[in-house]
Amino acid sequence: MTDCLFCKIAKGEIPSDIVYQDEKMIVFKDINPQAEVHLVGIPREHYINIVELTHENITLAQYFLSKMAEVGSKMSGGNGIDNGQFKLLFNTGEKIGQSVFHVHAHILAGKINEDARV
Repeated sequence: MTDCLFCKIAKGEIPSDIVYQDEKMIVFKDINPQAEVHLVGIPREHYINIVELTHENITLAQYFLSKMAEVGSKMSGGNGIDNGQFKLLFNTGEKIGQSVFHVHAHILAGKINEDARV
């Protein structure tokens, strides 16, 4: 996909504050944080949402979920926030709040804004 914001971030065409990356995925700080820790994780391959990813590439889906849990635990615990407790959130579909149609997960930890919209 040529005009996907997250594909451009994954390719390094748009700068981001990366906290984790490997050959399959990237995790970066959200540009509009809704919590003390607010990260966004994406697979480098383009899938519209988590449902499409699990249907088309279950191996990548399992890897992505396990790495997101690992990064969430490290980033919240390593920052001394909530002893490694965090929220992992997927928005699937426009009506529920998905605004970028490239599968992504939000990691939220610490104080979360009362009117947070992620």
